[in-house]
Amino acid sequence: PQILDAAKAVAKATPVLVGSGVTAESVSELIAHGADGLIVGSSLKFEGRVENPVDLVRVRSLIAAVRLATSTT
Repeated sequence: PQILDAAKAVAKATPVLVGSGVTAESVSELIAHGADGLIVGSSLKFEGRVENPVDLVRVRSLIAAVRLATSTT
């Protein structure tokens, strides 16, 4: 979050995308610190390993975390 805060300060109106460390556990903090977008890769794979197939449980968990972090109700 410190690096994200610094990037947002420098970028001003330019969107800042986070492309590393995006997980269901980290997404709420990243969104709270102003991430304009998230690039997700290996965290959605079985055991978090890039060579493994996508793990649907991890995908659903990330989607639920993003929805919770971005809900306005």
